[in-house]
Amino acid sequence: MVYISYCIPLINSIEFTNFFTKNTNHYERKNISDEVENESNYLKVTLLKNKNFLITLQEESYTLHYVNSEKCGILRYKYDINVENILEILHIQVYDLIKRFFHKHVSHDEEEDAVLKAWKTSSYSNTNQIIKYYAKQYILKFNIRYNTLMIQSPSTIWSSNQKIIGGFSISKAVELLTNQQERIHKVQIELKYFKYICSNFTDINDKQFYLNEYQNKSSDFLLLYQKYEILNNKLDTKYTTIVNRWQFILTLLGLVLGFYGFKEGLITDDFNKSYNKLYEKNIEIDKKIDINHQILFESNKQLDTFYNINSKEHNNIDKKVIENKSLLINQNEKIDLYYDSSFKQSINIEKKVDENNILITQKVNKDKSIK
Repeated sequence: MVYISYCIPLINSIEFTNFFTKNTNHYERKNISDEVENESNYLKVTLLKNKNFLITLQEESYTLHYVNSEKCGILRYKYDINVENILEILHIQVYDLIKRFFHKHVSHDEEEDAVLKAWKTSSYSNTNQIIKYYAKQYILKFNIRYNTLMIQSPSTIWSSNQKIIGGFSISKAVELLTNQQERIHKVQIELKYFKYICSNFTDINDKQFYLNEYQNKSSDFLLLYQKYEILNNKLDTKYTTIVNRWQFILTLLGLVLGFYGFKEGLITDDFNKSYNKLYEKNIEIDKKIDINHQILFESNKQLDTFYNINSKEHNNIDKKVIENKSLLINQNEKIDLYYDSSFKQSINIEKKVDENNILITQKVNKDKSIK
């Protein structure tokens, strides 16, 4: 048999009897799968009528048997589970779900629940032992939170702002400061839980010791918060100075641009008038060009028509010339043939000579007959 004690974060005492009555059959659950496992790996904790908690994991169920409770926020249970992985789940994950019955995670991020672990013992533990165990757990958690905050301490943020002038955004630094102050505010809520549980020590020496620890931790975080606040004011002053400087420059620039804008406005007005006149003149020229193009198009069209008609006439003339030429050639051939075959000619020459036998006259007589 294993005993496990849970400490519920409270700032006032609680009557668990009324709580059990109101929340019977209520359950809380969470997905405990990592990226490798499937999404159906849910852990579920259900409050039963007999004040027991039923734990369901991967279709298997286990029971935490109620032992007793105290108004300071201590719940005692026992179980007889011997499976190692189930013991680890009971140690951290089930404790987280049981706390959800009583409060939301307003004082810390959900992953920080692993810092506080439930206390397992093989025998029954008294109230002082349980409170001391959880007080030590709280101190460990506060130390971790403080060291985490000091990674971005006020001095670190300010020196970064001074060294990287212009490269380090003031707005980014203010945002970082705001986040740090919100974290401190969450720690201050948990400090109230710590203070309440320490005030319930049964041993006076333990009670005084851990309440002093509360004062020390509370002072540490308060002082750190104030340092962030001072740095925030410094950055705000620096930011205001920069803004005022730029506002002056922009105002001066606006006046200069306004003056030149006025002068440019006068010049622009004259230019616009000249431009409008030139634009209208160009429109008239474009219209005349369009009219001339239309006239030229019509003239070309008429010329093409005339050319087509003349081409036809010329072709007809050429055709007639060729025909007449061919006819003439045929006719000549016929004439030549006729002449060679039908023309006859006889020639008689009469000569007269003198006494010296010298030619005096000569007469040619032609006789033609056509057969």
